[in-house]
Amino acid sequence: MKRVLRTVAPLVLAAGTVIAIPTVSHAASAPCAGYTIDNDAAQRYYDSKGVAVATSYIYTKGSPYLDSSPSCAVFYAEGTYSTETKYMGITLCDNYTATACDTDHGNYKEYAGPVTQAHGGCGTVHVVMRNPAGTTIVDSSYGMPCD
Repeated sequence: MKRVLRTVAPLVLAAGTVIAIPTVSHAASAPCAGYTIDNDAAQRYYDSKGVAVATSYIYTKGSPYLDSSPSCAVFYAEGTYSTETKYMGITLCDNYTATACDTDHGNYKEYAGPVTQAHGGCGTVHVVMRNPAGTTIVDSSYGMPCD
C-alpha cells in the first residue's frame, strides 16, 4: 500500500523569481557515496534573522522521480551552526506503508544522516535542529519530487 502524501513543491517561487539553493562543497561528499544529488529536492532553512542555518539534500540512484528509486538524505548545518554541537535529526520515509522510515537523530556538529530508503522516490523528509541552548530553529517536513 502506498502512502497518500505524494508531492510538495520543494522550492518557493516569489514574484516570478526562482530561489536557487547554492551548491556547497559538502553536498557531493561521502555520506551518500554512489548516489546522485537531486538539486530539485534540496531545502535551505533560515533562522528568524534570515541567516541560513542548514540545508537538507536528497540523493538518488536511477531516475530521481520514480517511487522505486533508492534514495539517501543528509541534513547539514551551515555557518556558525556547523562549528558547534547541537541536536539535529533527519527522517526519510518512502511512500510504502509497509516500509519503516530511516531516522538519524542526535547531538552533531556538522550533519545528521545519512538515511536511506530502497524505494525512496516520492517519499517524505522531516528535519529538526536546535541551537546549543535547546531552542528549536528548524522543524520541517516536505515531500520529495515525484512523477
